Amino acid sequence: MELVERIKRRILSALGHHTEEEFIENRFLMAIIEAFSRLETDTFREEKIRDSIVRDLETKNSYTKPFLDVKFFFLSFEDLENISDDERSRSDIAFKTTGFKFVLECKILKFASKKYLEEGLRRFIELKYAKSDDFAGMLGFIVAGEPERIIKNLKKKVKTFYPAHDIALYLEKTCAEHALSFQSRHLRINEAPIHIFHLFFDLSASRLSSSSV
Repeated sequence: MELVERIKRRILSALGHHTEEEFIENRFLMAIIEAFSRLETDTFREEKIRDSIVRDLETKNSYTKPFLDVKFFFLSFEDLENISDDERSRSDIAFKTTGFKFVLECKILKFASKKYLEEGLRRFIELKYAKSDDFAGMLGFIVAGEPERIIKNLKKKVKTFYPAHDIALYLEKTCAEHALSFQSRHLRINEAPIHIFHLFFDLSASRLSSSSV
């Protein structure tokens, strides 16, 4: 573990970052935000939206493409994770480099759905995703409703969902200064904490040339 930590510190230093949290926000989350700014889609299908974002990260994105081109870090989607000897799971997007892995799970939202917690956040709590990582992320694609109200209601639900004792300190933080966002901290079933970045994007009808589900 000491060797891994030394490698992490060297990578962070080389990129001009002091902490893993800063690295995630200023590299990976900023990349997602930039990708969304160029997103053009005619569908509300989660996997199609995700695939468009991944293509941008690979081919256009100023935060990721230069590093992917030289294989400094890697990007995968539907990343296969081993939970146990006989169980595996697939997360939506994963950034990987030596000593680091940052997993993101995507969800379509029309309101403050329980699915965001039960079919998204719970997978981190139960070690199905990012079981060895300290940080992870959730991307919410809002396709109907009022984004601010949806986020406010989700934040209330997240606050009581396997919370770490200091979760309130995180809920008022944004992610990479993105307005539609917050952070949270939870205790997993093995009692290890995990820090989650929640980013939301407005995919209202005004952004779509046509709509289909």
